[in-house]
Amino acid sequence: MQSFISETLDDILHTTKSFEKVVFVLPSQRAKVFVKQAFKDKISVGFLPEMLNIEQFIQQVSGVQKVDNIQLLFHFYTIYKSVEKNPDSFDTFSSWALTVLQDFNEIDQHLINAKDIFLYLRDIERLRKWSVKGTFTETELITDHYSFLEKLDSYYTAFYQFLLNENIGYQGLMYRESAKKIDDFLIKNQTKKIFFIGFNALNKAEELLFQKVLENGNAEIYWDIDEAFFNSNHQAGKFIRKYKKEWRYFEK
Repeated sequence: MQSFISETLDDILHTTKSFEKVVFVLPSQRAKVFVKQAFKDKISVGFLPEMLNIEQFIQQVSGVQKVDNIQLLFHFYTIYKSVEKNPDSFDTFSSWALTVLQDFNEIDQHLINAKDIFLYLRDIERLRKWSVKGTFTETELITDHYSFLEKLDSYYTAFYQFLLNENIGYQGLMYRESAKKIDDFLIKNQTKKIFFIGFNALNKAEELLFQKVLENGNAEIYWDIDEAFFNSNHQAGKFIRKYKKEWRYFEK
């Protein structure tokens, strides 16, 4: 029985003869290695397609360079000190900043409005402390916590703009910027054919990007899922059944 990669490449080779202007977008660097090797085994001459993992593809579209968490932490502290009148020491700051950076990353990957989500979190915390009898009294610590949640939006906004000015960022920022720039990217790369290979569940930014590329008309996608899971109510096929139902690309 053929592997998913082998079967996919056979199908692509059946319809595509030249790979000079072909791009394969894959879920990971590891997948890239396997696909490249399998492709070399199937052809003896000619160009290999350009192969990108999803992070490299996002970087191409966004034009933003990814930086590591340590660099981000120091940049974030610089911004934090410029926003806060009485900033924490770096030791105290670093105890919560990495968690906040991960939150920023998740917010941007899913294209969520940052201001709305921080106010929403603050209001949830207030509801948790609410007393029907009116006997609950806010302590200084709780009040500070509410204030902190409100300040997160100002931290996020200032930090995001700083990173854009430096043309660097974390993965989520790259995703959000890609969502803004995908139309320009497609115009500049009209002659390229793009294959998405081996994906299953996507974040919101990936959903938007994939749909834009596929609707542009010069792209195809090969999902990594067993047909039995897709045709049943199995959890493994949940996301792809949703995409099949909702994406305009599949209406055809």
